[in-house]
Amino acid sequence: MLSRFRHSNLVSLVGYCDEFDEMMLVYEYITGGNLAERLYKVKGSSQKSPVSWVDRLKICIGAARALDYLHTGTGVHQRIIHRDVKSSNILLDGNFTAKVADFGLSKISQTDQGCTHVSTDVKGSFGYFDPSYFLSRRLTRKSDVYSFGVVLLEVLCGRPAVDPSLGDHLGLVGWAQQFIKEGTSNHIVDPSLMGLTPCSRVKAQIMPNCLKAFVEITDKCLQTQPKNRPTMGEVVVALEAVLALQERGDALVVSGHYHNQNSYMKSGKIITLSRMLRNMFVVKSPVKPAMGDVEPQGKNKRQNKWCVPNKFSNKEDLLTESGDTFQVKVGDSGLKIFSLDALKMATKNFTDDRVVGEGAFGKVYKGWVEQETYVPSKIGFGIPIAVKKLDTDGYQGFEEWQTEVKLSGELNHPNVSRILGYCSQDMELLLVYEFMHKGSLENHILTQRFGETLSWSTRVKIMLGTAKGIAYLHSRENQIIFRDLKTSNILLDQDFNAKVADFGLARHGPINGETHLVTQVMGTYGYAAPEYVETGYLNGKNDIYAFGVVLLETLTGLRVFDKARPKYEQDLVQWARPMLPKKKKLMTIVDPSLGDDYPPEAVYQCGKLILKCTQAEPKERPCIEQVLQRLERISCVKT
Repeated sequence: MLSRFRHSNLVSLVGYCDEFDEMMLVYEYITGGNLAERLYKVKGSSQKSPVSWVDRLKICIGAARALDYLHTGTGVHQRIIHRDVKSSNILLDGNFTAKVADFGLSKISQTDQGCTHVSTDVKGSFGYFDPSYFLSRRLTRKSDVYSFGVVLLEVLCGRPAVDPSLGDHLGLVGWAQQFIKEGTSNHIVDPSLMGLTPCSRVKAQIMPNCLKAFVEITDKCLQTQPKNRPTMGEVVVALEAVLALQERGDALVVSGHYHNQNSYMKSGKIITLSRMLRNMFVVKSPVKPAMGDVEPQGKNKRQNKWCVPNKFSNKEDLLTESGDTFQVKVGDSGLKIFSLDALKMATKNFTDDRVVGEGAFGKVYKGWVEQETYVPSKIGFGIPIAVKKLDTDGYQGFEEWQTEVKLSGELNHPNVSRILGYCSQDMELLLVYEFMHKGSLENHILTQRFGETLSWSTRVKIMLGTAKGIAYLHSRENQIIFRDLKTSNILLDQDFNAKVADFGLARHGPINGETHLVTQVMGTYGYAAPEYVETGYLNGKNDIYAFGVVLLETLTGLRVFDKARPKYEQDLVQWARPMLPKKKKLMTIVDPSLGDDYPPEAVYQCGKLILKCTQAEPKERPCIEQVLQRLERISCVKT
């Protein structure tokens, strides 16, 4: 495909080799690396200085021209959709001329801008995905426009599209759009462009009106609805206007003092933070009077005037200085505060043979404590506990840990997992739960970890317990939306009583059945309701959709999404829904491990309930009380 293209902002394909079962491509050599390396990977290097604002604008214009050429200028009847626009696919020569590269995922489309290419397998890079394409699997040139909008944000912020240091907002888009909406976009600008890092070459590089215009075109590219996004030709024109604005005047400070979302000011000494260096935002400037007596100690003392760990940003009510460590206060939660030494003793110093679970958050260890005092005990004495140890390099952050502690301290229900206590010491964050002997529902129906098949009656019992747990959350005066219901978050005790667990993503919901908007969509693909993924609007019906998916997995013994299955069967909900109202077809997808040991009428009623729960329109789904009533009736069906 690339051999047919000729443009100064596209990487040139010199030739290829297809010989002896070897396939190779030969490109022109681009000396300057890629845009991603120069934007944020350079921060840990002393050999390269940050890219100036004017050079960044020129790079963006060059890349935009290349995409406009692909979309409009490569042929009379056909156009090209790149489908993997990202900063690492924008190469730079020695003069910072942009060269768009990597056409491995590209698609040929028709001339009409509105023409849609339907793809059964969504491809691209996480963080750059057009949400409309992700949900509908319909690919248009506007998908490239969205991805390019993410690149524009990277250029402005100096951050990657997916950034674990952003906490709740792993995605750069959700994090930045919050500031844009509030009219405080100067808070997200790369510090090196604001004259706030040791390597900054000027006091500040961005004209205020230039910043405003750049943010406006970026925001337009990131519109949820493709029809509201500009064409790449319009993006080129807008960026050229931004460059013209910038070149008319000298670099000035953006109005207002700089405040970064990942900064925090508090009187007192910042003590040893060696474990936190990768999560620190360092500022080289005179200490302002408003900062009190903050002074650096330890490893970074010679490199900066003051520094703040961004893991604890903007949380004045959560931080106290306590000897040689930070302690996190979470209010009167009623939970026991464990010492780190006690949990080390209870888990045999977190050795691998005590690991009973693992996820994006880190690992879960089994330990033993005295029943009354929770003092560490020997194996087999007292009661077992499960200790979740947060991985400081993982994707579940402080916000989720804090949420789980706060919410779990409020909850008391037999179908909700109980937190016994927590620990925040020496930069370690841990949660202590009651131990669930039978593991998770996922262990039994999807992985067969316990080597036993759950009977039909046990499966219904588990789903009833789960529904009761969700009903308790939804019916509270201050409603809680779970937001991450899935088989791995349904734990089972010795008698297969279900307990909803892991409240890291839970949120207090709106009242009176209304919805509210979240700035970052969180959850697990396949279980997240389509309207929530697309719009960010959150209410109790999101949990109902996820419950329907879990019920479908429980019925079929199949994962919600599995690439190992044939293409048309990979998405379980999409594949199974047409069969749910048809008795004969429904029986063909029942978990084969059940054999014939299930009542067909109960299965049929279960299929109808799944169909209702997974309706595309939230208003068509039942409330959790209605789900509970249906399950109670299903549990009574014996034939």
